[in-house]
Amino acid sequence: MPQSRKEFDAVVIGAGSAGSACSLFLTRAGLRVALLESRPLEQAGARWVNGVPAWMFEQAGLATPAPPESRGEAPAFVVTDAALHSRLRVEPSPVTTVDMPRLCARLHRLCNDAGVEIFDRFHTQSLKTLDARPVSLAGEVRTTARSARGMIFKAALFVDASDRAGAEEFLSRNRLRPGEVLAATGVDGGFSTSSLQLDADLETVDLLTGSIAGPGQRGGPALMGELKNSRPWIGRRISGGSGLVPLRRPYDRLVAPGIALVGDAACQVFPAHGSGTGSGLLAARALSNAVAGKLDPGSLDALWTYQADWQRGFGSLCAAYDVFRRYSQSLDGDELAGLLGSGILGAASFKAGLDQVMPRQSFAELSVSLRELARAPGMWGLVPQLVRMGAARALYRRYPTESNQRALARWSTAASWLFGETSVCL
Repeated sequence: MPQSRKEFDAVVIGAGSAGSACSLFLTRAGLRVALLESRPLEQAGARWVNGVPAWMFEQAGLATPAPPESRGEAPAFVVTDAALHSRLRVEPSPVTTVDMPRLCARLHRLCNDAGVEIFDRFHTQSLKTLDARPVSLAGEVRTTARSARGMIFKAALFVDASDRAGAEEFLSRNRLRPGEVLAATGVDGGFSTSSLQLDADLETVDLLTGSIAGPGQRGGPALMGELKNSRPWIGRRISGGSGLVPLRRPYDRLVAPGIALVGDAACQVFPAHGSGTGSGLLAARALSNAVAGKLDPGSLDALWTYQADWQRGFGSLCAAYDVFRRYSQSLDGDELAGLLGSGILGAASFKAGLDQVMPRQSFAELSVSLRELARAPGMWGLVPQLVRMGAARALYRRYPTESNQRALARWSTAASWLFGETSVCL
């Protein structure tokens, strides 16, 4: 097969929200960028709605989504247990409900306008390296079902950003107003959740489910089927999809000479509820800031700046919340209901999790939490987890700022010990 050759400063693999934003920011920083996507471009990225705090768009330098890309902020976010007995109301909801296909489409338009060269239906065949650093990527672009053209992309930097009436009765029964979000946690034990939001006109409903599937536990699609089947008033599907989300603390190492990971490829997902849109945008901004103006954007020194800045910043927050995620995953449905109904974690704590920031309780709220914790001996296991959350945040803020493999190995050993892991996550 004849192959055409193209040379760029950077090649980004994956045209979801993180990859598209990364391509846009790198181009605006003066780099010549190619964006590669294995699917048709209109199918790239998440196919569902997602809750994203507005501050993350602002910090990334993107306009906050507007209708119809955004459903706006919900009047309230109601967290409940699977049996709907215990509930916690966060009012108003701190997140904007974003239509992910429309967000990706906007980013693709911005990429086109900025001069990013986009190649969809691209399938990787081989990666050529020189002294352990990638120098070119070979593959083919499908032009028809039976034909393709070979292409070789040369670049100084390669970025992996691949993915891995009845209504009225429902609102009345659950004491909800139109537009509010009802989220149930522990629907199938451990880390499993489902949420539902009816729009103000009662015309459309957004459903979202997720879980860490394991022995005796169902995955997100099975929970979605159960959620929809239990509410026969829900009509035909308008849009949607499913995918795997890497739910764990971020990888210790995000870069190597000529290579950078962003988004799902770097496990840059907020562990408390599995949203990676905002963190991917922040990572894309951090990467473009680190390599802007560099003669060699793929040099380890330039990329290490991105790695250290992200880990010390939003990465430290993800690590702290991953401690809580691991703890909540170990609880059964009754224990989760007890935690929700105890008053130990008040609305301020849940709001902080939705807004992807650390909780800031007032003295009065902290006094209530401590009093309720003293009354619930079964919840005392939460105390060491809160201590570990603080330790994780402090450790990530000491991530090595210089390109030093020994220092990184020592840091990773400490992180693995803190999280009870048997191996270093490099």
